[in-house]
Amino acid sequence: MPSNKPLHKQPLAILKASSCSLISHPVILFPFCISAFIQLLVLEILYFAPRYPLNTIFGLIIERIWGKAYLHYPFNLTLLPKLFQYLQIVIYIFIGSFLIAMSIAAIIKVNEGKKTRIKTIAKEAFSKYIHIVFAASCMFMFVFLFFKGYDIIYQRALQIRSTSGKFYLLKQILTTGSPYMYLYFSILATTLMAYVLPIIMIDQKKVFPALWINIKTVFSSLWTTFIIVFIPSMLFVPMLLIKTSLTKGFFSPDFALVIMVLSILITLFIDAVIYTSLSTRYLLKKENE
Repeated sequence: MPSNKPLHKQPLAILKASSCSLISHPVILFPFCISAFIQLLVLEILYFAPRYPLNTIFGLIIERIWGKAYLHYPFNLTLLPKLFQYLQIVIYIFIGSFLIAMSIAAIIKVNEGKKTRIKTIAKEAFSKYIHIVFAASCMFMFVFLFFKGYDIIYQRALQIRSTSGKFYLLKQILTTGSPYMYLYFSILATTLMAYVLPIIMIDQKKVFPALWINIKTVFSSLWTTFIIVFIPSMLFVPMLLIKTSLTKGFFSPDFALVIMVLSILITLFIDAVIYTSLSTRYLLKKENE
């Protein structure tokens, strides 16, 4: 039976409609594809960093910070995820957030029934670039604080000496389940900052008013927003299972590169669905008011 609730209060319907929008209007997905391409290019550069001619630039840095062993197999592949993670932060703040804003600009055009051109949406996103970068920095700091808080809990859990009982069970959950806890905290942080970029692009607000409106919007529809972020994010769980198997030696170090490539592609789809859904929901909410 059809629900009597307004569409902006139906997270599953919004997710379904947003997925259809991505198929019907590929221009919305295009900025996310650019972001994935940039990440894959950076990953390729890092992979070949220990080899000539890139080792003339990166070799000295890697040798000085981590040691000469990390210029050679298999240690170079164990260092690769860490280096890529650091660069992903920079890419997200200065490039990824801008491309997400471009996608939101495309959603606005589609919603208004206007013709969408890459040049137009890029220009609109660039006009808000400072606010977008500042908002992305705030989002990163928010996630960072969540992770640091969990790191403290994780270290305390390692000190539990019980070998049975509820404290031992708690230790196992907090330590062996750490990748899933990080994913959960990432979902929670994304939920709490969900509408900042949509508000900047849709309402043409500066970053501080956008943050305030975001807080009011999130807490007026916390459960709906959480579901919109949570369901697509669950697609990343199989990658965490594979990564856990990799750390336990079930796969060769070379497989780490395959996992990173797959992670980038899966993240592309997850982010596209989440931000299309959040932007669509915010537009529907405004229309319903």
